[in-house]
Amino acid sequence: MNGTDVGLTNEELKKLSFLLRHNYEFGSSVTLTFENIDTLIDDFNPSNDLFERIELLLLYIYKSLKYPTDSVNINNMAPIVFCDNLHDLFDYTSIAKELGLIKSPNNMHVTLTPKGWKEVKEIQKKQVDSKKAFVAMWFDGEVDDLWDNGFFPALNQLGYEPLRIDKKEHINKIDDQIIAEIRKSGLLIADFTGNRNGVYFEAGFAMGLGIPVIWTCREDHLDDVHFDIRQYNQIVWKTPEELKEKLTYRIEATIPNRPTPRKPEDKS
Repeated sequence: MNGTDVGLTNEELKKLSFLLRHNYEFGSSVTLTFENIDTLIDDFNPSNDLFERIELLLLYIYKSLKYPTDSVNINNMAPIVFCDNLHDLFDYTSIAKELGLIKSPNNMHVTLTPKGWKEVKEIQKKQVDSKKAFVAMWFDGEVDDLWDNGFFPALNQLGYEPLRIDKKEHINKIDDQIIAEIRKSGLLIADFTGNRNGVYFEAGFAMGLGIPVIWTCREDHLDDVHFDIRQYNQIVWKTPEELKEKLTYRIEATIPNRPTPRKPEDKS
């Protein structure tokens, strides 16, 4: 498949390249077909915030360093921070250098400074300390019961503040609001029931920020999930009540720095 096969513009090809590369580097993936390519491109709107892109740059350098004294070649790094080319990327690396976050042994390699290492740890710590739990899921009446009797009661009882973006009142673009809310979250639940493209991106974005991700899917939709995602230990469920129980056990077993559970009578 190439751009001319499906009639994509250069701008659409650029967005698709950004999406695929970003998700690949941060441990997620996207199912790309002739049927979903338009929706995939429309759903993907990367943030233009300067400091969010600087944070992505730092996190990518961090994950690419085997040893603190190593450096990373920036030749293919532009899509990671949603840049068109190396010239645009140099603007971000220059700012990161001015902030004292990275240094360059030469023009094409960068590494983190001690301040940069500290900043990465602060980014990751900011997520761990958060009580917010972002739920990436299909916005469809078919799964409303899943929220009411599965995700919300499980997360709420464990002390989290569950968030499903279509349930939150806001005046911003929904894409910007999603990015902002994920960045403030300490946990992301990615439910692949319905095989929605946005869920793949939101899970990949969270992983790039070092936010723990728990993967779930209704049993009859499991065959539709991209094969790269199947490497993760997914919670497969049949009913919302089963999901609630399994999700509670999974969080208790795998998320050590979680909020204090609420008492049964505490519904706040």
